[in-house]
Amino acid sequence: MVKSNELTQISDEIRQRRLGKALLLLENYLLTHQLSYDTTERLKAVKADYDLMNDYWKRGFQDPERENVYDQLLRRTDVLCTNLQIHYCLRNSTFLHDVYAQARKRRNDWAVSSLRIDMENFVSDLALLGLEPEHTREGKLLALHRDHQQLMSDLFDYIFTSRCWSMRLCEAFREILLSPTIDSSDQQLIVSAVTLSSLHFFDYYKFRLLTDVYRLASDELVRQRALVGWVLALDDSRQNIYPELRQTVEELTANEHCRQELCELQQQMVYCKNAEHDHEKIQSEIMPELLKNSRYRITRNGIEEKDEDMMDDILHPEASEEAMEKMENSFRRMMDMQKRGSDIYFGGFSQMKRFPFFRELSNWFVPFYMDHPDIADVVTRIRKNKFLQTMLRESPFCNSDKYSFTIAFEQVLKQLPEDMRTMMERGEAALHEGAVGEDFRKPAYVRRLYLQDLYRFFRLHPQRSEFVNPFDRQVFLAMDIFRFTPMDGVRGGMTAFFLRRRMTEEACAVTDMSLTDTWKYVMEQKPEKEWPVLGYARVLFAEKRYEEALESYDQLLAMAPDKKNYLLNKAVCLLNLTRYQDALNILYQLEYTSPDDENVSRVLAWALLCNGRYEQASSRYNQLLAAPQVVADDLLNYGYCLWFSGDIIGAVGTFRQYVGDTNISADEMEQEMMGTEHALIAAHGIADHEIQLMLDSLR
Repeated sequence: MVKSNELTQISDEIRQRRLGKALLLLENYLLTHQLSYDTTERLKAVKADYDLMNDYWKRGFQDPERENVYDQLLRRTDVLCTNLQIHYCLRNSTFLHDVYAQARKRRNDWAVSSLRIDMENFVSDLALLGLEPEHTREGKLLALHRDHQQLMSDLFDYIFTSRCWSMRLCEAFREILLSPTIDSSDQQLIVSAVTLSSLHFFDYYKFRLLTDVYRLASDELVRQRALVGWVLALDDSRQNIYPELRQTVEELTANEHCRQELCELQQQMVYCKNAEHDHEKIQSEIMPELLKNSRYRITRNGIEEKDEDMMDDILHPEASEEAMEKMENSFRRMMDMQKRGSDIYFGGFSQMKRFPFFRELSNWFVPFYMDHPDIADVVTRIRKNKFLQTMLRESPFCNSDKYSFTIAFEQVLKQLPEDMRTMMERGEAALHEGAVGEDFRKPAYVRRLYLQDLYRFFRLHPQRSEFVNPFDRQVFLAMDIFRFTPMDGVRGGMTAFFLRRRMTEEACAVTDMSLTDTWKYVMEQKPEKEWPVLGYARVLFAEKRYEEALESYDQLLAMAPDKKNYLLNKAVCLLNLTRYQDALNILYQLEYTSPDDENVSRVLAWALLCNGRYEQASSRYNQLLAAPQVVADDLLNYGYCLWFSGDIIGAVGTFRQYVGDTNISADEMEQEMMGTEHALIAAHGIADHEIQLMLDSLR
């Protein structure tokens, strides 16, 4: 998105509540840029009120309303600066300027009262068309939808490129969005336009509209879009100017249902951001298995049915069932990913966003309906296909993907074998497990599909660089505005969610703590669970806090006394605390129960070495180095074993082999011997000058 450095600086001054400096910088900006008379007059009015307040203050007048006046002047200045930023953005972006100009060129009357009449007339006209004879209804229906879709597309563009709203305008649109006489699809589209506009530049009254609709709307489709909208529109830095922001968040989050929805929303955004990773997993692991076991193959001429091999059926009668079972397992695996929240369709539909349909900005957000005029030609030819009807009715596709699927379906249909086309016409073929029953109406389901629409827009729109991508934000629950609100009560669950997915940076952001303290916090929240204690132990170990890590592993062993990994990690902690005999007691036990475990043998060899039992350590290192795949660290440690036992020539040779295999530098070897393992080397009677002699031998 194009931004002015000058206006950004002015905005920063406003956020820091430095009103006088902001006004001075705005005056200078207007002097060097040719702007409208209206903008200049607005600034003069704010400046005059500021000077008057300042003059009264200098004269020593006590004004109990002075702080309120200062706050109001800050807001007026903020609105003025934001409008200038919008103007700058529109002027310096060809794409945004075209969006702005086209909407205003096609319609002059943008009064909300006029818009409301047009939207209400559409609903009544649509109802009246149901009384028309069938032979005349289709043409009139197409014309009605074409005119209305153009209106809504222009309104979307108009709102998206609009300046800051007034309270009056906010209230007028609130009535539209809550009215039962307005079509739900129109209301949903307006909410998306307000959201997109708010993401560009924060507008308090657009934010207020979204929160009001979230609180008051009875239509769940509209309500969920409003929830996503106000969350994405939140701007921490505006709290200094609009203290009502925190008050609003506190009031909303006082409701348990709202807290639950915010947590779900945060998790769903994470799943959306993982769409590319999930697509790669499907492409590399699942799809090859599906295609391998399918009775169809993809060719350059389309999809063809494979020839059946009769001899193969005779020799391997179970092969067909096994192939079907493998295919079903692969498909079930993909469906399980989808049920957990993964956006499994992103990759498949991403190439289908290049259709002309998506050149219209509003079409990325418009709820799916078969009578959309931009897909009318395609729908006329394939509307009666029962497979298509079932897919559009029951498939877990977001609106954007339903449009893509419908447009592409006709071309795909032509390339299918005749028997498959017949099955589809009859509705006998199925390629998915649709959402069951009321899943379609559940708020979480509605929200997930809308987020997928948003994610596709911000990732795939040709002009995506012109927009502020909300999915780039780290974690919205980590924002300061959520702190010291009722959301603090669910912070532990969200932290656990991130930690379980190894998203440690996000987890720390939610708690505003170090990684160690974050793990401890989650551990305290879930004392009955093993995994937080394990995570805490690992972090302590990484920080070389071995005594505390040892306590954590003891805690884990109290939960799972025979778990090998816990015992092994406890032994390693004991080794780092130089409690060699205690470590050996555990390792001998592990060697007895797991004689073929190389990790146990490796730690045991090191423990014997540290404890001065060189001959026993050497025996185990020889076994490890005889394995088909040699671990480089075993060579290094065997070198220490030879050195400590007095075989200096053998040690030099082993260290040289290690250096050759790992391509490690002389400086790194010096850091190893004089830093990392210096205490151990010294403990085995080797002086610093001997270390230098060894390093010289390796050089």
